[in-house]
Amino acid sequence: MSPILLLSLAATTSAAWVEDTFFTNNAPSWRKFAMTTDGSTIVGAGHMSAWVSTDNGASWVKRMIDGKWEGVGISADGSKMVMGGIEINMFKSDGGGNFQTGWNDAQLSSATSQKLRDLAMSSDGNIIVSAGDTSDVDAQTWTQGSFRSTDFGATWNQISTTPMTSIAMSANGNVIAAVTPTSNAGVLVSTDGGTTWATNTPSESTTLTAIAMSSDGSIMAATGYGNNGGIWTSTDTGSTWTH
Repeated sequence: MSPILLLSLAATTSAAWVEDTFFTNNAPSWRKFAMTTDGSTIVGAGHMSAWVSTDNGASWVKRMIDGKWEGVGISADGSKMVMGGIEINMFKSDGGGNFQTGWNDAQLSSATSQKLRDLAMSSDGNIIVSAGDTSDVDAQTWTQGSFRSTDFGATWNQISTTPMTSIAMSANGNVIAAVTPTSNAGVLVSTDGGTTWATNTPSESTTLTAIAMSSDGSIMAATGYGNNGGIWTSTDTGSTWTH
């Protein structure tokens, strides 16, 4: 169990990390966070629970329990949220505030079961992309890769069959980047909403685990482990990378 660290960026060049003491000695096993543009609303997905804060992390409300929640996305204004995980349904809410209401099933079609690892949402909340793989498989058949919805999770289309463990998307939903559990697979990037994909490998000796990007998709950051583990950054939409 790990604490939450909140970074405050001042107008000066200094920045300070402050531990969020709300979860001291009682934190879930965190998997992913997402926040609104102004940073006031933060949602956290963890194994066995999911939480929402609407006051910059000062206080939190539990919204989902009993699940291995892995991915979460929130719209820029905090009016829409989507959450999903391993062997559990995907849920969405347009209840606003701290999402007390408006929860509905946003699961993929009944013919598809995905071991979901991550989610990303466009700034308006209408476009959602998922990332899934087949690691730790059991008797069930899992559909790996990525699915995309353009109607806030009402319908879905598969846009990739490559296993993915982390995914990020630009504010308008056009640029998508993902990392895979496959050794030396690198970063998959699409600039047309998932219609076509290109692969770039920052380092042959690094296994990437997570990725994030700027609102326009031009700047990306990926983390990984191995001989060249750590943080990799790109300023050209994933074409080249710097350690």
